[in-house]
Amino acid sequence: MGNRRMLSKTVVQTQRFLRLPLEAQALYCHLVVNADDDGIVEAFPVMRMINANEDSLNLLTLKQYLLLLNNEMVYFIKDFFEQNIIKADRYIPSSHRQLLIDYLKDNQLLECLNLGPRLINYLQNTRLQVGTSLDPDGNRNIIKDKISKDRIGKDKLSQDKIGLDSDPISSRRTDDIWLMETLWHRELTQHEKVLLDGLTVNDSLLQLAIHKTAELEPKKQNMSYVKGILMNWEARGFITADQVIVSEKDYRPLEISNVEVSEDFIAAMDIWKD
Repeated sequence: MGNRRMLSKTVVQTQRFLRLPLEAQALYCHLVVNADDDGIVEAFPVMRMINANEDSLNLLTLKQYLLLLNNEMVYFIKDFFEQNIIKADRYIPSSHRQLLIDYLKDNQLLECLNLGPRLINYLQNTRLQVGTSLDPDGNRNIIKDKISKDRIGKDKLSQDKIGLDSDPISSRRTDDIWLMETLWHRELTQHEKVLLDGLTVNDSLLQLAIHKTAELEPKKQNMSYVKGILMNWEARGFITADQVIVSEKDYRPLEISNVEVSEDFIAAMDIWKD
C-alpha cells in the first residue's frame, strides 16, 4: 500500500464539504490518508488515533462521502479514485476487496461508484455478474458473461497505449466507458468515445447523468442524451451531482444499514443540511 495520498480541491474545497463540522473534515482527510489502494479503510483505528467522535463518522456516511461495508466499521471512500491514481507496479489489492464486491452485488450498482481501473479490471476478469437496471417487466436485468478473453486483452492493450497510470483523465474516462457499457448492455461506438473524451464536466455529475439514461428506453441510451441531460443541468446552474440530487422532488435521504445515531444527532442534521 502506498504511503502517499492526495486530496483534491474538487472534493475538499466545495461548499458541501466545508459546511461539515471541522472534526468531520479532519476525520475525512485522515481516512483518505489511511485508505488502502482500493479506497477501503478501517475507520475505528483512525478514530482512536485522532480521538474523533463517532457522530462525525456517521455524518460522513449520511452525507455519502463514505459507504459502510460491514458492521466492523470498514468503509469505502467514494471520492478516493477521483483524488488518487495508483500505479500498476505499486498497487496492492485490498484485504477487504470482497466486502466491496459483495456491496456491489447487494446494491445492484445503483451507487455511482468510481472504482478505479485496477478493481474494474478485476471485476471484468472474474466476470462478476451483478444487476443493473429494470427490464420492461420490472425485473432486474443481469449482466451476462459477455466479456471475452479477446476483449479483455484489447482493453489492456488500449490502456497501455493511452498511459492509464500517468493520465488521471484517461483513467476516469475508462471508468465512465465501463459504466455506460454495463448499464446500456452494449459497446460504445468510436464516435461516442470521442464525444465522451470531449466532456469537461465534474466526474460524479457525468456518472449521475449516465445512470439517468439507464432509466430510458434503449434507443435513448446514447451520448446525445447524456449531453442533453448535462446541458439541462448546466442551464439550471447545477455543477455537482449533489445539487441535482437535492433538487429532485422525489429525493429521500439514503438509508444506511448498520448505522446507529442518537436522536440528538439526527435533530442536529438540519444545521449541516446542504
